Amino acid sequence: MLCGSGPSFWHDGFGRSSSGRRERQALVELEHLVISEIGDWKELEAALCGWLPDIREQFEIANRQAAFKGMSNIRGITAETELRTDE
Repeated sequence: MLCGSGPSFWHDGFGRSSSGRRERQALVELEHLVISEIGDWKELEAALCGWLPDIREQFEIANRQAAFKGMSNIRGITAETELRTDE
C-alpha cells in the first residue's frame, strides 16, 4: 500500500537514519491503523470533515471539482463562469 498511495510524506526520504526508520515505522503503523479501522485515506478525510469545518470545506470543493471534471469528460463540454458581487 506504500507505493503511490497515502500522504505525500511517504516519499520524502524517511528511513535513511535510525530516527528516520522509526518515523517510517510509525507511518507504516498509522497507515495500517487507517486501513484496518477506516478503509483508506479518503475515508479518513471524510470522517474528519464531521469534526473540522475547514477540512470539510476543502473536501467538498475537491469533490465538486472532481465531479465537474468527470462530467465534462463524459459530456465533452465545459463552461466557465465568474460571479461578482458589488459591495
